[in-house]
Amino acid sequence: MMRTEEDLRAALATRERLAPAPEAVLSGIRRRAARRRRARTIGVLATATLAVTAAAMTPALLLRPEPSASPAPGSTTDAHAVDRPDLSFTVAAGSVAGFELRPESVNSYIQTVAVRPVDDDRLVMTLVLYRPGQGLGGAEHSDGWGEAVRFPDPAREPNAQVNGGPAWFDSDTRWSGLTWRYAPDAYAGLETNAGPLPRQTLVTIAEAVRFVDPYPARVPYRLDYLPADVVPRDVVQHHPRYYSYVGLFSVERARDMWRDNMWRMPRTPDITVTDDPPALNEHWFTDPTGTWEPTTIAGRPAQCSSSRCHIDYGDYLVSIGTGFSRSELEQIVAGLHLADPADPATWFAIDEALPGR
Repeated sequence: MMRTEEDLRAALATRERLAPAPEAVLSGIRRRAARRRRARTIGVLATATLAVTAAAMTPALLLRPEPSASPAPGSTTDAHAVDRPDLSFTVAAGSVAGFELRPESVNSYIQTVAVRPVDDDRLVMTLVLYRPGQGLGGAEHSDGWGEAVRFPDPAREPNAQVNGGPAWFDSDTRWSGLTWRYAPDAYAGLETNAGPLPRQTLVTIAEAVRFVDPYPARVPYRLDYLPADVVPRDVVQHHPRYYSYVGLFSVERARDMWRDNMWRMPRTPDITVTDDPPALNEHWFTDPTGTWEPTTIAGRPAQCSSSRCHIDYGDYLVSIGTGFSRSELEQIVAGLHLADPADPATWFAIDEALPGR
């Protein structure tokens, strides 16, 4: 039986870590792949243009605001909700009422913002913003890291207000949540991760959210090489388990893998940067059937299993998931220029970090 793109859409609907709409993911991948092919034909001029554009946007890219910071000036309504670039945020970072709003994960479908105390890295609330027309993504949601979240159903009668508009609040002994519209036909859900909080606290957080012009997600490296058919699908920046995660995807390679083994879900490669290798092995990167073997990749010490390779960069580890040939892996590592993962000010915008974007 031949696997088709329809099968691929269905699989993405169940496996995508950031719960995207499959059609949006695939169409976004096609657009990015086409842009990469065009950029390769244009050459150095296109690369320089991307670098200038990324540099011009740098002042807006605040990942870790000072505790005294407040949300950046902007609108309470997202004017770019419909045309937001797939891997760009429109939520301003900042702090309010003792909580820090930190944009952390993004794809073609959603933006995820972590809400933490300004003096603590403990996750207290998760804010998820869905594209217009997508509702709240169905009965199950993701907080951007594979954990289930839930939001009050906007089909019910509203029982709160956010910025003068209808909102929906719900709670029990372990959880509280708030849903509101942040743009026409676009919903946001705020869920507590550490027990329930009062309705007014969630309303205060929701009303503090400000939207600005789109700014790209950032990663702590720049690549000289990435196979032409591989494009980024989702980005997580500065998560507590790791500094950066970029999920990659190739429609062509996924089709080939499914054709070879129709019963096996194709692995999707990623590039992840961390200073805590056990955190990766204990999370979703565990390969129970494989063993870690020492090797060398592009002159760097590494350990590889059947599913991924950990490459040693001194204080940091660059972990690359299965999906590349050995020669491709060698080229990727040889052309990977690592910034300071602990200093987001040194990071690269995703459009600048990946060649041909």
